[in-house]
Amino acid sequence: MAAGDAQRVWYPEMLNELKQHWSPGMPWDEVIAFCNRMTIMRKELAISRDIEPPMMRCHECGTRARADYPTISVRSLIFALQKIKVVSEDELKEIDQDWKRHQRKTGLDGYGRKKS
Repeated sequence: MAAGDAQRVWYPEMLNELKQHWSPGMPWDEVIAFCNRMTIMRKELAISRDIEPPMMRCHECGTRARADYPTISVRSLIFALQKIKVVSEDELKEIDQDWKRHQRKTGLDGYGRKKS
């Protein structure tokens, strides 16, 4: 395993996929679906590289166990766009603000799921 891979959120293969599939004006439901696909891809890449998820401790009983692999949020995707130089700083801010407005309007959490 390469140094830092256990903490990596976006593997190079995922960034390539993002670069290929991103288009300005992509509807939020497609962005959310893409985040879900990237979460699955991240888990598959981690498993294939023998990278285990972090250990967690139960607050009630103290038992330690492996957590699930973390989910890719929409904001993580938005910031990854800037990392791969697909959007400028100004475009990043505009997309981020649009996502926040969409979240408020539709009652979604950071992963695009309905808040309960």
